[in-house]
Amino acid sequence: LFVLAAVSGYIHHKDINTMHKVPELSYLSEYPVVDPEVKIVAAYQKARYSNIAIEIAELQAEILVRAARKYNIPVPLVVGVADQESMFDARNTSSAGAAGLLQILSLEGIVIDQKRKYDLEYNVDTGCRGLLIKYKKAGGNWSKALAFYSGFAKDYDKNVYERMGRYTMFKEGYQTRL
Repeated sequence: LFVLAAVSGYIHHKDINTMHKVPELSYLSEYPVVDPEVKIVAAYQKARYSNIAIEIAELQAEILVRAARKYNIPVPLVVGVADQESMFDARNTSSAGAAGLLQILSLEGIVIDQKRKYDLEYNVDTGCRGLLIKYKKAGGNWSKALAFYSGFAKDYDKNVYERMGRYTMFKEGYQTRL
């Protein structure tokens, strides 16, 4: 099966007075559909940050979705964390030394392999494992888990939830237009 999509234009969400630009997605027709969620996450990255190459966006999307499912974490939450932490730039390094797409630094119960922290699959898998550990420590509360994950950064959970909302609105508009 192949996706035959040519989507462009704007999405307007009734609850938010902003317009969300949907990038031209005709390139998707060249790729076999393996997982629609992966294509949506890739398209979302391109919509948010046009400087990301589509090949990179698709690779990152595939790894994010796979790790979210592996650890039973909502895909929008993992997308929100990646957007908040690194703006989908896998080469990003914080002033504290946190690295990669999910900005792994030190996570309780996980020894970080410093030589692999920029390896995309390792970074996302480790970050998702850390999120799950924090979720369990927080008694099944994602807001508390995000606070633990961020080292109690001010408004971190609010910022992640805002990005989750953006992704969810994009996904709804994307599916409507196909």
